[in-house]
Amino acid sequence: LAVLVVGLHPFVQRLRPANMATVVPISKSPLPCATQSPWSSLGACHKRAATFAAWTTKVALPLALLFQGLSRRSARRTAVRHGHHGHHSYGSGGNIPRTLYEFLGVEHRADTATIRKAYLQKQKMVHPDVAGDEAQEVSMLLNSAWDVLKNTEKRAAYDASLHVAPHHEEPEDDSPTWSWTPKEGRGHKVIYHGRPRSRSLYNRVPQEERGEKWEEQKFLFVDELKCISCWNCVSCAPKSICMDADHIRARVFAQWGNSEDDLEWAVRSCPVDCISWVSRKELQVLEHVTAEHMNSIGCVRSSRFSKPTHLPHLAEKWVERRRRDAEFAKKRMELASKHFNVTMEQFHQQLHSAMLKLPPELREAAWS
Repeated sequence: LAVLVVGLHPFVQRLRPANMATVVPISKSPLPCATQSPWSSLGACHKRAATFAAWTTKVALPLALLFQGLSRRSARRTAVRHGHHGHHSYGSGGNIPRTLYEFLGVEHRADTATIRKAYLQKQKMVHPDVAGDEAQEVSMLLNSAWDVLKNTEKRAAYDASLHVAPHHEEPEDDSPTWSWTPKEGRGHKVIYHGRPRSRSLYNRVPQEERGEKWEEQKFLFVDELKCISCWNCVSCAPKSICMDADHIRARVFAQWGNSEDDLEWAVRSCPVDCISWVSRKELQVLEHVTAEHMNSIGCVRSSRFSKPTHLPHLAEKWVERRRRDAEFAKKRMELASKHFNVTMEQFHQQLHSAMLKLPPELREAAWS
């Protein structure tokens, strides 16, 4: 808008009414006692207008569209980062309410009166007498949710189950190849996906470059907590090992990117023996624990760790903590499931199927 005002200002000045025309002094006027007509420079005005229109089309409009696109992309990324994905896509099995609070459309800290008001509002929309028989199952689930949240003891047990992150056991997979996941950005929480963080090029190794370690399905791991940044391993196997830019520590980014002979030279070239051959199960745990530890330290360029840390000990503690968390989550879910006729998993499955039975316009109206 500011650019438009500045661009139109000369035209407004030239197209003023005749009674507001500026009187030119006699000494500078071509005709004695004459006034300049506002239409005397109409050709120049048209030329300037054409120039401004061309500039708007070639520069201003593309820039405006570019900034609009960047703004929309930033908004989408912010929404994804905070877990908001716009409208619910129930038709494709999308964002079904994950908790009873989302099901009723209230905040986690809402009082009983607010929850009751939301419950009655939802029931007015999905009651079978109003919405038909296809909404009967959703209405029954609303009754179950209200029965839990209106009771102090039941609600406390349910809230306790929400404080434990759901534990999902990854399927046991010993395959030498796996799908690669990009690492998290600096400052983001490190997530365990049940597979190594490095790429796997195991099936791309030429026949003449394979050896005993390849037959045993072994993989290379660098203990970054012991690495002294000597660059020897990077020089021996540059297609498999790199130097991390944040911590200046060697790291395997692609398994079997080089031949087995080159990888063996990289292992033997390390002066502190921080490179070793491990199995896939060991690799995915060690890489995750290393990423967690390095992420907690932050960016440590060209500096040494003040206190050495034993990585195998960290891995053992992580495995034990993961086992305890799984048992704790199971107990919490069992405690919360006592207040339902079914388990929490079965309840959410029923909720998913019941939501899909509702008409799309009713879903949009009640859970938009």
